[in-house]
Amino acid sequence: MRLNKKNGLYLVGLTGVLVLLISLLSPAESTLGDWIKVLYIHAGLAWVGVMVFVLAGIFGVLHLISNKTSFSKWSKSSQKIAVLIWVLNGLLAAFVTKMIWGKWLFLAEPRFKITIFILVLAPLFYLLSLWAKDRKIVSILNVILSCVVIWLYSTAGSAIFHPTGPARSSPNLLIRLSFFVIVGLLSAASLILIWIMKETD
Repeated sequence: MRLNKKNGLYLVGLTGVLVLLISLLSPAESTLGDWIKVLYIHAGLAWVGVMVFVLAGIFGVLHLISNKTSFSKWSKSSQKIAVLIWVLNGLLAAFVTKMIWGKWLFLAEPRFKITIFILVLAPLFYLLSLWAKDRKIVSILNVILSCVVIWLYSTAGSAIFHPTGPARSSPNLLIRLSFFVIVGLLSAASLILIWIMKETD
């Protein structure tokens, strides 16, 4: 099957269905119960979101060094998908927080605070990119944002209430497998969307 925009969107839709099915069919966890099934997707989006922000920064560096338009397009399309992923992650984070701890905003938790901070910062940088209308400025903004994201997570304090890797560090092999398959599927869907955005730029 030749990959074009239409087929790419079909693949993304199929990937989304598979993510939901794996999440629903995966086992419950001893502490979080069935809520672990939602956390698969929330944590997966967080992982992939960070990776795509970093990817946008890497393409931005390559564009600034080489001045090749193709790298600029990859950086810009990665930026768009990173923002989209992070908005979904932020909404899901608020929902999970409300369901488990009874609060929509749980700013006492370092990881949730980071999620909200990036949720504010990323769209702001995107709007600055639209306003600037200059490929080099877009690349510079993406490099800065990727560095901020890396710095935030590398200096994050210890989790207070948030479970530390409940899926990826679980002794249950099926739970770990479900999580990493979901991360893989979300990564594949993100790369396809990045390619589609790049082709339509």
